[in-house]
Amino acid sequence: MSGQRVRVDDREFTVSNLDKVLFPGDGVTKAELIEHYVRHGEAMLDSIGGRALSLKRYPDGIDGQSFFQKRPSGHFPDWITRARVARDGEEGDEYVVADQRATLAYLANQGTIELHTMLVPAHAPDRPDEIIFDLDPSRGAPTSVVRRATRRCRDLLVELELPCRLKSSGSSGFHVHVILDGTVGAEDARTFARDAATLLARRHPTELTVQVRKARREGRVFVDWLRNSPSQTAIAPYSVRALPGAPVATPMDFDELPGTEPRRWTLRTLPRRLAQREDPWATPPQTTDLVQARTALDEALAEVERAPDRTRPSDG
Repeated sequence: MSGQRVRVDDREFTVSNLDKVLFPGDGVTKAELIEHYVRHGEAMLDSIGGRALSLKRYPDGIDGQSFFQKRPSGHFPDWITRARVARDGEEGDEYVVADQRATLAYLANQGTIELHTMLVPAHAPDRPDEIIFDLDPSRGAPTSVVRRATRRCRDLLVELELPCRLKSSGSSGFHVHVILDGTVGAEDARTFARDAATLLARRHPTELTVQVRKARREGRVFVDWLRNSPSQTAIAPYSVRALPGAPVATPMDFDELPGTEPRRWTLRTLPRRLAQREDPWATPPQTTDLVQARTALDEALAEVERAPDRTRPSDG
């Protein structure tokens, strides 16, 4: 099928090549990808609505060439919301804004498989509304290792009295999200994320690291706090990943972590999951201010520094 007009909510546009197979090993077609973003678009927008998108496009499927696209193409319809995201006093680049299910469906028709978002609203780029810790295992590490690292991260945030929530990355690890109230500046949030990751690595030096260079991780899980930088993005909840099986970055409850693989839910199995249970992120999250947590974090860092055990790797 090609050149077919479709309507999503109050928007109408043309889709094409709906029978094109985007995941050759699984037979997943473009029509299925578009349907995924229509079906789960509302849940996705509840979490990322109003944020700028970076698009990872695979026009010929996951076995073909891919590219990241940040600026909207000139042929995108005028009903797709755009915004310039200013940084450091500069005007910044123009991005597509996630605010309509029709936008998500249109982008899927353009061969966009993965949707990545900034951690700040497009209208307030200096006021992040979340912090993300990406627990990224070393190559070949068993999933049990990254699950334990994820629990370590959650335990620290509970200690700091910071509410958090969890999603599978749809790739190799898990993401722990802290939802902010928008009162803390981007640099303060980034510093907090760095120091919290550092504390985790110092408390559990044989398991966790903040070492960026993969060759120096020595089998440990990387507590990636760097996604909290202004130029960085993270995979959106309910985004499909361009990997065999069409896995989906899926919101979870922490009690689901034992036994769960990061690629457990896929484009084809997710509907059954959500038919059997409520979306774990359906309840509006409790937001938090980092000011009080900052004091507790500083005290915990100082306590580790005072500890007599200095056996941890020097790279953290």
